[in-house]
Amino acid sequence: MNRVKKQTSWIFLFLFVGLSIGHTKAQTYRYKVTQGQGNTQIISRESRPGSNRFDQVVSTLPSDAVQGRKAGRFLLPYAPEPKGQIDITQFGTQKYYSPNFHFCIDIVGNKSVNERKAAGINTFTTWSVKPEHKTQLVYGDEMIYLTENFIEPLRNAAFYFCTLQEFFNHAWNVVPALGHGDLANTKYLVFDIESSMWLNAGNSEEGPLPGWRDAGYYSKQGSSNGNWHDAKKKTIQLEGTKETVTVEQLAARGQSVWTNELYTRRANRMAILMEVARLKGKPGTKVAEGSSMAQGEPRVDFEKNTGLFFEGSCNVANVGGDRQGNLRFNKPGGGTVTIRFKESFYAHEDFNQAYWYRFDPEFDPWDKEAIFDQKKPGTQTYQYIWSKIKPIHIVGLEKGYLQENRRLMRARSGGVRPMWRQIEPCYEGNWRAPFADVQNIRRYGNDNFRDTPKLWQPPYEQYSRYVVTRFFAGDEPDWGFYMFPIDPLDIVKELSNPADPDTKSYWNFSLHPVSAMLQARADLQPYETYYPGSTLIEDPEVQMNESGGFFAYNGVAAVNNDGGKVGPRRPAYMLRYKPVPGGWRVLIMGGMLQNWAEERTDIVRVPGGQLNGNRFKVKLRGPSAQVYEFMVKETDKNQLYEALPVAAPAWEKPGYAGRVGAFLNN
Repeated sequence: MNRVKKQTSWIFLFLFVGLSIGHTKAQTYRYKVTQGQGNTQIISRESRPGSNRFDQVVSTLPSDAVQGRKAGRFLLPYAPEPKGQIDITQFGTQKYYSPNFHFCIDIVGNKSVNERKAAGINTFTTWSVKPEHKTQLVYGDEMIYLTENFIEPLRNAAFYFCTLQEFFNHAWNVVPALGHGDLANTKYLVFDIESSMWLNAGNSEEGPLPGWRDAGYYSKQGSSNGNWHDAKKKTIQLEGTKETVTVEQLAARGQSVWTNELYTRRANRMAILMEVARLKGKPGTKVAEGSSMAQGEPRVDFEKNTGLFFEGSCNVANVGGDRQGNLRFNKPGGGTVTIRFKESFYAHEDFNQAYWYRFDPEFDPWDKEAIFDQKKPGTQTYQYIWSKIKPIHIVGLEKGYLQENRRLMRARSGGVRPMWRQIEPCYEGNWRAPFADVQNIRRYGNDNFRDTPKLWQPPYEQYSRYVVTRFFAGDEPDWGFYMFPIDPLDIVKELSNPADPDTKSYWNFSLHPVSAMLQARADLQPYETYYPGSTLIEDPEVQMNESGGFFAYNGVAAVNNDGGKVGPRRPAYMLRYKPVPGGWRVLIMGGMLQNWAEERTDIVRVPGGQLNGNRFKVKLRGPSAQVYEFMVKETDKNQLYEALPVAAPAWEKPGYAGRVGAFLNN
């Protein structure tokens, strides 16, 4: 802990890099003006001209100082923690963060609400708050994440083959009332419905029905779907048409007809869930379905259509609704309520739960063999593994993912909704940590329940995901960033507690990807008051490698994956600008698929000659998201501003982003 305190005592002296130039009679010195604690101003001067070492603090700038055209970059030092630990305070506490952007990390649920708020975590799931900490919440602090267990027994087949009134009755009884009772501080609700989002006909053990492409999900072993030979006898009224048929008759019409009918039924029922939550909740309740409209890596070929991850349009015209989509329901206990069904159930959301999880890392074959098969000495640390996972175009992927979802929102709903980027720390595929001390750990005191933790993604990916999302969101209300817990039972525990040997053993590895999110949040904190009134340029014009023409393109084009055929990658940039006295304050965020020590330089500008036609020369080093700040003078026209950071190998670490200190015994 002393080491961390020592670092945080000097970071305010030289990590800010906003540059200005001053002149003396004999030599030219460079100065920089940075923001210290309590909004104080710190002026530093190079000890030797051109040394880039701003190690002399002075009280004032020279009277003849001239503002330069160099960029600034704000990076706090990160001191990597020992295994099994997360230091949520090392980047400072009690800093301002806009309440318009939600930041939720459940894995540190062993900390009190006030401790997490002090560290910049401002949103909490109901399962991550201990009872003794509930009094530290206020309305709007909590989000409830409902898995589909809550809709029992109307899951799977029952989800689809009840009537809308029956489904409404059940929803009214089981959907919680946000803002009331035990959920008095809960404003946000996510419906995480998974297995019930699709249903096939037939028993899975018997193969596909005649004319079908795949086998059903019904089971003769007594799953909650039941047995197809019993379920097929049920009579239902179709919602896509006005016919009344048996389930078997519907299936006999073929998989396409079945699919279209179930899409309609799914959309209608998801809309009911969300509208019932609003009806029962305190005014202002916000709801989302637990999936994004587009999922997976953004692809050029997907831009050619408007299909959704969960397709289907609401339609109640055939079951008593009017042409405008209004349908009246009888409320349990008396009274009626009318719900207006919109085009897609996604259109019933207030925000979008933008989850897309990465499945697999990519290694060179010899590295994979050395780490996971041979387990050679020196390979059995996360620092080594993360350095060997091949970099991805993380900025292009994240920017393109957000843009693709917003494109679909406009195409299908006529407008956009804020997005909460939901991630997991680990890979979804069956990759397991290879370390000997985390193999087959007993869980929760149960010798018959053992597990090996999944492989975690590199810290630079989580750092960059936060940076892209926060930069994109600006000050638009109800955006957010949420790390879903991979083990909800552990999130309120002290992970390194020796009195809880199962938990301590299971989490006995480097948890640095969680710290990377806190690091990214702290690195962007100086811009929390900048976002209001700033303008986002999603796709600035870029002259790649300082040659050729200028082109504006989106994140999908930067990734350049067309149906699995990957073309040349492009750097991904976004730009924000805001008028200030004497000019504009400009932020540029960028990233490129390249190795850790690789560099590239591009010229970026705002389309249409805005900002007086001034251009920005930006060097990107490594694959992670990087943010640079410029102060552009209104008297400058067609000038070139520069962000050309020098290599800093002392604090650059493969697999990490930003300023990283020495590793401990990890």
